[in-house]
Amino acid sequence: MYKSRKSQQGMTAIAMMMLLGLIGFNAVIFIKLLPAYMDSFKVATAVKGIETDDRAEGAADKEIKGLIIKRLGIDDVEYITNDNIIIKKSGSKRTLYVEHESQVSMFGNVDALISFKSDEVELR
Repeated sequence: MYKSRKSQQGMTAIAMMMLLGLIGFNAVIFIKLLPAYMDSFKVATAVKGIETDDRAEGAADKEIKGLIIKRLGIDDVEYITNDNIIIKKSGSKRTLYVEHESQVSMFGNVDALISFKSDEVELR
């Protein structure tokens, strides 16, 4: 018999399983990548905090890097090193930013490599 479109309603079981599978796959990716983005937020917060820190005013580059490393140690971000902290000098101005990468194991032998760069902050 011929069924009109009005009498056909809903999703099939296969379509529902595919939709749930797609939602689950995206949820796993989100959950795995979230800690890397949270660490990046902590790095950005530490860099912006240096801008208002009185100890950083007129401090040497090594001291500023030490201040950032200490702030990140408090926030449990241990993989940032002095090599990741960049201080550029142009004339009498100095700017600071942090570049780092985070490698996240997704599933099996598939990894995600995410590169981050914080906003540049002018040092006093």
